[in-house]
Amino acid sequence: MPRFALLSLLTLFVFTPPLRAADPLPLIPRVLPPVGIVLPAKQKQVLYAKVEQLEKEMAEFDPRIENRDRENMKYRYFADVAIFPKAVRYALDYDEFYQKSDAAEAEKLLEMGRQRLAELKKGGPEAEDNAIGSLLFMTNLSWRKQKGLVVRGYLSSLDNSVQPYGVYVPESLETTKDKPLYVWLHGRNEKGTDMQFLFERMKSKGKFALEDGVTVHPFGRYCNAFKFMGENDVHAATSAAFNEYQTDFFKQVLMGFSMGGAGCWHLAARDPLRYCAAAPGAGFVESRIFLGIRDDQLPPWYEQKLWSWYDVPGYTQNLFNIPVIAYSGEKDKQKQAADIMEAEYAKYGKKLNYVIGKGMGHDYDQASLEQIAAFVQQVHQQPRPIVTMEMDYQSAKIGLTSSSFIGAIPFFGARIVAHHEEWSPNEAHFKITDDTKNQTITFTTKNIRMLATKGNGDVIINGHKFANDPDSAGFELSLDQQTITPLKTKEWHAKSKQLKHEQLSGTIDDAFCGGGRPVLFVKPTGKSKHPAIQAWVEHEMQYQIDRWRRCFRGDLPVKNDNEVTVQDIKSKNLILWGDPDSNSLSKKYAAQFPIGWNAEQISAGEAKYDVAKHVPVGIYPNPDSHFTYFVLNSGPTFRDEHDRNNANQTPKLPDWAVIDVTTPADGKSPGRVVNAGFFDNNWKFVDPAKQQADWEKRAKE
Repeated sequence: MPRFALLSLLTLFVFTPPLRAADPLPLIPRVLPPVGIVLPAKQKQVLYAKVEQLEKEMAEFDPRIENRDRENMKYRYFADVAIFPKAVRYALDYDEFYQKSDAAEAEKLLEMGRQRLAELKKGGPEAEDNAIGSLLFMTNLSWRKQKGLVVRGYLSSLDNSVQPYGVYVPESLETTKDKPLYVWLHGRNEKGTDMQFLFERMKSKGKFALEDGVTVHPFGRYCNAFKFMGENDVHAATSAAFNEYQTDFFKQVLMGFSMGGAGCWHLAARDPLRYCAAAPGAGFVESRIFLGIRDDQLPPWYEQKLWSWYDVPGYTQNLFNIPVIAYSGEKDKQKQAADIMEAEYAKYGKKLNYVIGKGMGHDYDQASLEQIAAFVQQVHQQPRPIVTMEMDYQSAKIGLTSSSFIGAIPFFGARIVAHHEEWSPNEAHFKITDDTKNQTITFTTKNIRMLATKGNGDVIINGHKFANDPDSAGFELSLDQQTITPLKTKEWHAKSKQLKHEQLSGTIDDAFCGGGRPVLFVKPTGKSKHPAIQAWVEHEMQYQIDRWRRCFRGDLPVKNDNEVTVQDIKSKNLILWGDPDSNSLSKKYAAQFPIGWNAEQISAGEAKYDVAKHVPVGIYPNPDSHFTYFVLNSGPTFRDEHDRNNANQTPKLPDWAVIDVTTPADGKSPGRVVNAGFFDNNWKFVDPAKQQADWEKRAKE
């Protein structure tokens, strides 16, 4: 949670003198991670040499090297070794040594890496040529059998980076029996970088270390309240632990405190069927009240609209589908989060199971810990309903909550694919009954545009009954939700390509959330005709690469525009830097973008902008791929100054914006935003003034 006073959001709009052509672009001060102890140059040199030696020896097991088969057992446990040199290298690069003992502890991490690497090398030819021998050998790797506190790693599909996670395996736990998986989300720790995270995970079980299951501690990509790429990390680390420790898919309990409590609230609310229970402690559940933003401090309308991406109250009904037990200390200022949710539950005639630690501040008391532990242990002992299921679903953005329908209950064959209007209330009540021979799915909807269904029985939507058709992919609903059209498979694909849907829905930040789509930064090989644009592109692209490494703990894949392959285009979100003069792919895809961009001008509807001083940023479906985006000139839209408070790490730009680059980029903005808006749900341009007026009218209702 915040350690610094929140800077007024009004400073976003303070006038900054424009740059002159010869002015150097100013550096953007770093907020996270804080600078620690700067080691003597000689000590740094010795540590760097040890890191480089270990990295060199690990290379034969690195699946990221071109033409290697990632499924080969030889490469499967590379990340379990690579977490150690990566942690020390980043600590050296950014001076992330915060205690005098940290350098000696870094040496121990490298020694652990060497020991694990030595075990991998013992596999020898078996790991490459003998599948059975390789499997037996890898099964016996010491850290895979280790009980107690264990640190592990996985390769992220988002950016190909190595990411750590921690595990607690009780000594008495039966290894062959399906068991609960407790997912614990850590609190804010500005110094909790890779190396510090590994230190902690090797010495502490955490607040909850229940003995009847495995506890996984996701890193969360460091300090972003488990949002965006941090959310992707929670799912990836949980999946890795699930596969490695044979836990029960239907007994996953989500827990967390402080920043982790905030993560627990929003992950459970937006993806409720992934977990059998949730236990959020403290944290925050929305942005405005928690940040104390007054009416005269409000950010632009589109940023307020985008608060609904992670604000929990709008998803309250989803939480009724799983047992929730909330906790606050009686004297904790962050008690307001659970108080808000208690009031939200009451609006629906529900009562939140709410534990308050008597006399406690920002911490648990022992009695509350025991009460919460007993609750979640009792929950996962109960069978989950399979034959009959009934739930309410709320969302602001398709593609986030819908993963529940894809991942947790695919056998029910029900999925919400598209809305009529995103960032507006969307609801679906559905009931599924299955008597083995016949399945019936009953829907009551609000603002739902497309439903995917697959089953052997009837579908009832808003009172209209349809018999199952083997060639039916789903249904399209009218705006009034009464005209319902069954769609054959070919019709379905044709319709969905034109819409914002579960896989492609915007906004800019959606490109950096994962979902099976890697990110690729595409660097221009040419030069812009306009010096201000060229300088801005070079500066902003490098800022985003550096920021990703510091704050999201990975090295972004980068290619020149003339090196991008057909496979890259089909499988990756292409982040295109430059203009049509400098980047061949920007030239190609700018012609598809609803914001006009040519040699003469940039046009957003009737508004025109000088191409020598302005650059468009935005996101759009890649016309050469089925499920990826191209993004023009943008990384994640929240920046360094927003890192001072996790509740402020929210999207700052919608689907598109036009940036005046003569105003220098800073820790809050890539430049002066002169226009911005959302594409409609058919990916068409809409006048942002009309969007703003509509939004302000609804906000008053």
